[in-house]
Amino acid sequence: KAGFTATRRREAEHAIEEVGKDLRAMFSWTDKQP
Repeated sequence: KAGFTATRRREAEHAIEEVGKDLRAMFSWTDKQP
């Protein structure tokens, strides 16, 4: 059971990192707009 929750937590952290990358890319794109 503990291993299952640990895996779920890793998956959640990975998903958050992916969203963070998308947000940074979006912000850098808006920064380049005049």
